[in-house]
Amino acid sequence: MESAVQAMEEYVEKNDKKLDPAIKARAFRFSGRFADYTGRYKQSEEYYKKGLLYFNQCTNPEEQINKLEFLGFLSHSLLKQGKTEEGFNVAQQTLNDFDQSEEGLWLKEHDYYVWAVWKSGVEIRTATYIMENKNSKHEGMAKSLLADSEQILRMPDGTTEKFRLRLDELAAAKNLLQ
Repeated sequence: MESAVQAMEEYVEKNDKKLDPAIKARAFRFSGRFADYTGRYKQSEEYYKKGLLYFNQCTNPEEQINKLEFLGFLSHSLLKQGKTEEGFNVAQQTLNDFDQSEEGLWLKEHDYYVWAVWKSGVEIRTATYIMENKNSKHEGMAKSLLADSEQILRMPDGTTEKFRLRLDELAAAKNLLQ
C-alpha cells in the first residue's frame, strides 16, 4: 500500500496543473488514511488539511460533500495526537454539518448510505477514543454518539444489511462502555 500511496503522490505532483482539484484532494485522502493506519497521525492531519484546501477550489457542489469525510478523519487524527479539545470541536462541527449544512443535507437526500457510513464513522471513532482513554468527563457524549449511530445505520426502508461492517464496529465500541 505504501508504494501505491507514494506513486499517487508523485503522479499528483507531476500532473498538478492538469488535474481537477477534487482528484488532488482525493489523493490526500488516501495518503491520510495510510498515515492513520501506520500511526502517523501528525502526518495524516497535514494530508487532510491539504486535501480540504483543494475542495475549496472545487466548483462542482457534489464534490463539496467530500469535505465531510475529510473533516471526520481530521477529527480522529487530532484526537489520536492528544489534541483532545480541538479534535472534539472538529468532530462536533462535522456532525452538525452532516445534519445541517447544504452538503450534508444534499448527501443524506441523494446517498443515504454514504451519509450514514461517514457520519457514523465520526461518531464511532470519537466514542471509541473517549472510552479507550477512559475519559469519564465525556462518557455521556460517547453514549450519545453511539445511540445516534445505531439510529442512522438503517436504510430508509428499515434494512441494515448494507451496514454490516459499521454495525460490527458499533458493537465493539458499545462493548467498551461496559
